Amino acid sequence: MCALFMANFFDKTVTLNKFVSGVLEFTMAPYAWYVEMYIMFFLMIPFINLMYNGLESRKKKIILVGTFIVVAILPSLFNSFSFYETTQLWFKPENYDNLSKIFPNFWVTVYPFAYYFIGCYLREYRLKIKTIVLVILLVISIFLFGLLNLYRNFGSIWKTYPYADWGGFTTCIIAVLLFETVKRMKTNELPTFIRRILMLMSQCSLGIYLTSYIGDVIAYDLLNKKYTSIYDKFSCFLPTVLYVYVISLLLSIVIEISFFLLTKFVLGELKGVADTIRKP
Repeated sequence: MCALFMANFFDKTVTLNKFVSGVLEFTMAPYAWYVEMYIMFFLMIPFINLMYNGLESRKKKIILVGTFIVVAILPSLFNSFSFYETTQLWFKPENYDNLSKIFPNFWVTVYPFAYYFIGCYLREYRLKIKTIVLVILLVISIFLFGLLNLYRNFGSIWKTYPYADWGGFTTCIIAVLLFETVKRMKTNELPTFIRRILMLMSQCSLGIYLTSYIGDVIAYDLLNKKYTSIYDKFSCFLPTVLYVYVISLLLSIVIEISFFLLTKFVLGELKGVADTIRKP
């Protein structure tokens, strides 16, 4: 779908060679780096589980989780400032490249392991926080970290500082609070219609993520043509997100139906071949 979109929207020539190489390089769908990471991560999961489940006490599991947080997440807390410049620039550096490294950050790329172990722990032991407090903390975290991003980037080109990157401590905090909040949702008490919608959204989530590139490009193109001010574009934030999600959901449903029909056809053909072979 992304290849067809690129060929038509950007008037690009997508040859068979470019298509195959793009799929193998995980660039044909520009957001597919996530899939590339997970393919190999899945191969390691049995051994990662042995590491976690091999710890017989909760204390040891806390130490394991804490160690990976220190190794992969904590550097973003200390390495997002510029302590060697004037004091006015400590909190708002003029140059992203001048950030001070005062904490070892060689292993920050193992942040997926940190998230995985945090998830293992939360699955086994729930946070001892009331649900209402958890929701309040989630809202406050999103608000405060959002203000932090706006402050540090106000009046300049937007930069993703380490604290807000995939393995950043602000991202990690919001992820933990969101995960724990969703985990406590009692979907069995919801009406059947709502549960079916949630099941559909869940089933289509990967397709939604991968095809959201198409909705993003269309939405941004429309916004850029209609508005020149970034503030006007921000005013359309909610409808834009809803638009992209709906488009991506519809595309993902098409993918799911196509995959189902293709699988059914292939299995039917294989069954027919097997029946023919079994006949005397």
